[in-house]
Amino acid sequence: FLKSRAGSAVTEKFKDYCNWLKKIHHQQHKDDFRVREVVPVRSIQVDGAQEYVAGEFAQHCENMNIMQRVTSPYLHENAAIAEGVWKTLQEVAMPMLTLSNLDRKFWPAAFRHANWICNRMPHTWLNNEKSPFEVMFDKKPDLSNVRIFGCDAYSFIDRSNRENGKLGDHSKKYTYVGQDDTSKSYLLLDSDTNKIVLSGMVTFDENKILYKQ
Repeated sequence: FLKSRAGSAVTEKFKDYCNWLKKIHHQQHKDDFRVREVVPVRSIQVDGAQEYVAGEFAQHCENMNIMQRVTSPYLHENAAIAEGVWKTLQEVAMPMLTLSNLDRKFWPAAFRHANWICNRMPHTWLNNEKSPFEVMFDKKPDLSNVRIFGCDAYSFIDRSNRENGKLGDHSKKYTYVGQDDTSKSYLLLDSDTNKIVLSGMVTFDENKILYKQ
């Protein structure tokens, strides 16, 4: 999620997305080595905001021969697909955020996790037979490590990082806010710094959230 709606921030995120699409995805499926290529962006629909239609973002689209289609002001029907996706994410993310008791300022983490989950669930456009993840990577998603959003998470502290050596705390309490996209690590919110950290050695306590439900 964007930390700012400034033109430079929007452009950098869009560049990252385009670069990801251009990558060739190599997969090892049994003994079969597969190469899959994603079609690059050729057009994009925007809502007419200045950070899209002018300045750095517009120049980048022009340089990359990406056509911009601008929707009519206040006419949400012009962006029906995007509005539908956003509504779905809201319906998943907001209950998670409410049950977690996290401050509303952490809504990006809830929406990120909602998006992660939705991409791994059977989709109506795919006859509820496959998830977008399965279509993209040609394998079923592994959901065995998913935990309840907002539950307590105790991350192991290696002996070399403990303040008092052997006598120091063996773990630190965080809040679980999702899964990392590029590894099997968990995304954990540090309440002391309000920053999200990665950890692979974590013990969870989901009882507090379960009792609420």
